[in-house]
Amino acid sequence: IFYPTGTPHIGTAYNVFIADTLARYYRQKLGNENVFFLTGTDEHGANIAKKATDQGVTPQAYVDGFAKIYQDVWSSLNISNDEFIRTTNPEHEKFIQEIIQKSYNNGDLYEGEYSGWYCESCEAYYTEDDLVEGKCPNHPTKTPVFTTEKNYYFKLSKYQDWLLKYLEENKDFVRPQKWYDYVVGLVKAGLKDIPVTRANVKWGVPVPWDLEQTIYVWYDALPNYLSVLHQEKYAKQDYYNKFWESAHHLVGKDILKFHAILWPAMLKSAGYPLPQQVIVHGFFTIDGQKIGKSNNNAIDPRDLAEKYTIDGVRYALLSEFQIGNDGDFNFARLEIKYNSDLANNFGNLLNRVIHLAN
Repeated sequence: IFYPTGTPHIGTAYNVFIADTLARYYRQKLGNENVFFLTGTDEHGANIAKKATDQGVTPQAYVDGFAKIYQDVWSSLNISNDEFIRTTNPEHEKFIQEIIQKSYNNGDLYEGEYSGWYCESCEAYYTEDDLVEGKCPNHPTKTPVFTTEKNYYFKLSKYQDWLLKYLEENKDFVRPQKWYDYVVGLVKAGLKDIPVTRANVKWGVPVPWDLEQTIYVWYDALPNYLSVLHQEKYAKQDYYNKFWESAHHLVGKDILKFHAILWPAMLKSAGYPLPQQVIVHGFFTIDGQKIGKSNNNAIDPRDLAEKYTIDGVRYALLSEFQIGNDGDFNFARLEIKYNSDLANNFGNLLNRVIHLAN
């Protein structure tokens, strides 16, 4: 699911095209009723509240607008998702409160004071060593804010040995291999307890036993994969037992640590089994530049689709990069791929087959 602080660009479309292609393949292989494809928007947190304030609207109005934009873009790109979840959905908010309450009841949360660097853009906490020349490692133009506040901490360190053993016994849990090795290295280096509530962020889900606190946006967002299966319409069809333990998450490399370290520990703490796999893709630049408004290259995938067709853009993005690797997207290569691979090779093959069939 995506954090709606900007409109979808071809980088976000790349993620969804991969998921959509897998869903279409497995529907043909297993039947439509045995595939459930979920995407959506992650709508809480300090960054959303700040963006809304800057635009002079309420956070709810802000996320309502962006949720519609995302749904419209995916629809126009012929994305075949079965459900679109929003973390402001009341059923999701109720579910996440139940999740954190279970961990609290198990003794896995305790009150403490956090002092450290917090990047509002990626809603993540960093140590001094994590920063790159004083900037966020994922947002080179952003200086994290030094924050001190009362929080509740999650005992992530408690699950270090369990998680390492799980990874060693389930070597396909993270794919491709280099990202599995990366996660194993992080766990071996040691896991520290992390704050999972916020005292100064009001745009979030209240902590059930301390209403002055809200649930940290990542602790809120990750259970979306589970909460949707427990929505009344899907619970009646027993979707949790049907789909959960064969679930695959598709994520960009920047959020791998949350999905492959924090999320498994959260599930273990709350008494849930783990999903089957986390698939990781890399990032790509456009003509050597990072995708972003400042570089004037945050291209709307619908504009490309108008020129090259939806499937033409899908083919170009998926054939250009091996999943897991970074790469550079080049418009000249897109033109060559479209004309050579699709129009000439596939087009001529199709034309000859039709001719012979006639």
